[in-house]
Amino acid sequence: MKHFRCLFHTIKMQASSLPLHRRSRIEQLKMMNYSMEINEEKVEALVHTSGLHYSDFDIGGKPKPWQLMKLLESARYYCHHWPIDDTGRNFRDYAELTSDRMTFLVTSRMDIDRCIYDLNTPKNPLDVKVQSGYVGNSSLNSIATVQTLDGQRLLSNINQVVSIDRATRRPKQLPDWWREKYSKCGENASPLKFEKCSKPEGLVPFEIKVVRSDQDGNGHTNWSSYVRYSLDCIYHNAKHGRIDNFNDFNQLGLQSMELLHIGECFDDDLLSIYAWNKQQTQSTVCVHVEKDNKVIFQGTYTFYEELIL
Repeated sequence: MKHFRCLFHTIKMQASSLPLHRRSRIEQLKMMNYSMEINEEKVEALVHTSGLHYSDFDIGGKPKPWQLMKLLESARYYCHHWPIDDTGRNFRDYAELTSDRMTFLVTSRMDIDRCIYDLNTPKNPLDVKVQSGYVGNSSLNSIATVQTLDGQRLLSNINQVVSIDRATRRPKQLPDWWREKYSKCGENASPLKFEKCSKPEGLVPFEIKVVRSDQDGNGHTNWSSYVRYSLDCIYHNAKHGRIDNFNDFNQLGLQSMELLHIGECFDDDLLSIYAWNKQQTQSTVCVHVEKDNKVIFQGTYTFYEELIL
């Protein structure tokens, strides 16, 4: 049954039409009290989540950035795959859009508000607002905002993906019907683009072997795993004096990150990871990830200059 409230309607339906592997994940989210409201005029979903839990915090009591990404991922997954009416249609018709193709995450940006590190800021439950963004020929992005129940913003994120043909593994144009339906709501949005940076010579690699728990449902290394690799590399280099101004790493709070996905890696792959201070900044570090001497990922991480106590 659907319950309408102004332009929003709260979703009260079953996911029986979903494939088994997706239905299992969705049902787990329902068991965690996930629910959502849809504003179809604004193309906006408000996903009610259970928020952060004990395992989502580091030894200093700060939220782990890669766990914040998993929260965003869960909200996007829920709103894009839970049916919103009796026809089985999904928010942004996303399940139908991706039924004959894959999507590959190309770029991502996250901005973390300092208030998230305040112990008095509620961390559960939390709402995640998912909005439609830029729509191109074969790429699109979405905006997700994590907020407290009273609307205080904790972080915002933009993810840009490319539509990929399953057979050729090449970009595949978005369907005309989908572009016509959703391009207008993102007409003021821009594509999220980052340029590759040059890795300095003489850096000492931090090596990591990809394991099964780093993978996503498609068998690829999950986007959040790259951030965990990056921050472990930054910590390792700071510990050994190879990065300046990061002596108090455990008290540093991440402010923003820009991620550029160039290639892929899988279970058992050996990665070489490099980190260095960005020129003319004291609080920003660049990270470069290689597999078989080829770059597959780069990230830029900026930390708050004032320590988190």
